[in-house]
Amino acid sequence: MSTVRELGGLKVSGVLDKLARKLKKLVDSSQGGIVVAMIVDEEGVPIASVGEGADALAACSSTIVGAVSIALSLLGESGFETLDVQLPDKSHLMIVSLNH
Repeated sequence: MSTVRELGGLKVSGVLDKLARKLKKLVDSSQGGIVVAMIVDEEGVPIASVGEGADALAACSSTIVGAVSIALSLLGESGFETLDVQLPDKSHLMIVSLNH
């Protein structure tokens, strides 16, 4: 299942459609290695996504990013490149920042 957030405007819609197609290609080419992929805005709202449960996962990811950002600020750091959480089955939840 692919979704593209409606932002209005033909030019923006075309870019979002292209993002959704690229995400689908990424997931398809991973041969099961990637189950869900999404691009979210700074508030955690999905702009483009592929996979079941992407909207809920985006909301959770937004909360995780917020908590990590606060922890980093307490350490005098800011920003991150990648958050990688290894799950018991050796799969990973990865969050990659586009702002680094």
